Amino acid sequence: MPPQEPMLTRTTNFFRLYHHICGEDEVPKIYHFWSCVALISAALEDRVWVEIYKDDPLKPNLYVCLVGPGSLGKGLAISQAVRLVEQSIITPVYRGKVTYAHLVDVLGKPVKDAFGQRVLANPRCWLIMDELKNGVGANKMLNEEFIALMTELYTATNYPLRTGTRTHGDVTLIRPNLNWLFGSTEVWLRQVLTRDIFESGFVARTCFIFADYDLDKRIPRVIYPDDRDQVWEHLRMRLWLMQRYRGKFLMTPTAEAELDKWYMKRPKPEDEILYSSWKRQRELLLRFAMINCVSDGGPMIIRHEHILRATHMTNQIAQFTAKLIESASETQYSKPINDVGKLIKHKKRITHSELLRYMRAKKGYTAKTLREAIQDLTQEGVIKFEQGPRGGQIYCWID
Repeated sequence: MPPQEPMLTRTTNFFRLYHHICGEDEVPKIYHFWSCVALISAALEDRVWVEIYKDDPLKPNLYVCLVGPGSLGKGLAISQAVRLVEQSIITPVYRGKVTYAHLVDVLGKPVKDAFGQRVLANPRCWLIMDELKNGVGANKMLNEEFIALMTELYTATNYPLRTGTRTHGDVTLIRPNLNWLFGSTEVWLRQVLTRDIFESGFVARTCFIFADYDLDKRIPRVIYPDDRDQVWEHLRMRLWLMQRYRGKFLMTPTAEAELDKWYMKRPKPEDEILYSSWKRQRELLLRFAMINCVSDGGPMIIRHEHILRATHMTNQIAQFTAKLIESASETQYSKPINDVGKLIKHKKRITHSELLRYMRAKKGYTAKTLREAIQDLTQEGVIKFEQGPRGGQIYCWID
């Protein structure tokens, strides 16, 4: 087999090059991709923007949460992104446990301005948490206080935000710019985020990225490409050059037309709890458009293809947000339906006896509970029945 052409001669796209250095491993590619999105956002900080409203610049800061079961690779994906940034540019990175009060301390030591006010003149930070529950702790009241602060910080990039702690008293944050990359299992996410928080603006401001085990994918050792070190050094230089991007992005007429078409044709959400996320989709898409433009290199002009990529990313976030809300809204009645549906979907085909044994042993469900769940899934049209060779019932998932 002839040697493959070096990656740097095939593309200059940052995402494709980043995917290349990850090699072949069992970490979901979607985790690597969104960690890369997060690191570009962190590298750009608040130096670039687009305008939806005059004199109200929209910065590319993002909150990205990798959601999935334990040992899936969330921490590995996060670590590689952080390592590349720390080896490339000087930007404040905080990785670990933090509370409302401590975050204000992390953002900088207060100083007095010309008017005697205590201010943090340039509060910037890339906040990293490998696991949300460990990062914010188990105290419900402190969690809600921290999440409320992060919710306001997300959109406070253009104005002074007054806050305070017992240590420093009243402090004013001057146009704070925070990026946040964190991981969580779905169960722990639901424990940390209460129903009130789910219904607040926090969910609408966060990109939740779901993945699950693929037990058929087995790679004993990570397979890295021969030119990984060369591409890694290239990406380091690209990140350093991103610090030269400053000012307002422009947009081509075809990009504007594509944005308008998407905006006018996007479907309305069926669930009222998704309205807030739906209303924020336009600004999220524009953040993604800026990041895609920078990933290609070249001038700060958003083109048609950047809007198309950003549209795909925005639609993906909308699907994951709906999944999260559905999970948070799970009731005692709906849980058996969801559990049974997940197992049938995973197995593709499963006999009634096998399904009953599993659900009784692992979930404690009775035959009556299983029968009611099967009835609901059948009415939803997601499963069908087949007759086994011995006359037993087989449940099949409908793709």
